[in-house]
Amino acid sequence: RSSRAANESQQVCERCPANHYCTTVAIHPAPCPLGEFSSEGSSDISDCKCPPGSGRENSVSTNPCRLCAHGFFASSHSNTECEACPDFKNTSAPAATGLYNCTCIAGYGIQPQDHLENACLPCGNGFFASGGSNAQCTHCGWGAVTEPQSAATSADSCFCSFLQGLLRVSQELLA
Repeated sequence: RSSRAANESQQVCERCPANHYCTTVAIHPAPCPLGEFSSEGSSDISDCKCPPGSGRENSVSTNPCRLCAHGFFASSHSNTECEACPDFKNTSAPAATGLYNCTCIAGYGIQPQDHLENACLPCGNGFFASGGSNAQCTHCGWGAVTEPQSAATSADSCFCSFLQGLLRVSQELLA
C-alpha cells in the first residue's frame, strides 16, 4: 500500500517520515531532536524516543535524553527514566543498554540458580568476590576465614583460622 494518497481536494497526503513528527498545522515535517528516533507517521514531539542506554529525567518527553548513569540502564527506545540495577549491582560504564550489563559489586555474588533481575548477596565468611560479574562467591579454601567476615573483595582477605589451630604455610616452604 502506498504512503501517498490523493484526497477530494486534490491534495496529496504523505505519512510523516521516520525520525520526524508532523503536527496538525505542519507544512513540513519537524525533525526529532538530535539522537532521538520516531516511527513513520509520528504526530507529536513526544513520539521522539531516547535511544537504548539513555532516558529522560522524570519521564517528561520535553526533557532532553541523557545517558544512563552508572548503576542504571535503558534497554529500548523510550521516554522513561533509566532503570536502576538490582541491589548490590552496578554497570561498568554509563549508557548501559540492558539488565545483563548490571553485575555484582565487589564482595557480593549470586546464588546458583539466580536470575539477572535478582540482587547480589554479600559473600559469607570464607568466601570473596572481586566484582564485575554475576558469579558465585569464590571459596577461600579448606579452613580459611575472611577478614572482614562478610563481603570480602579479594583472596588477600582469606586467612587460616587460628580458632581451628591452622597456620598459613608459604608455598615456597612446601617446594
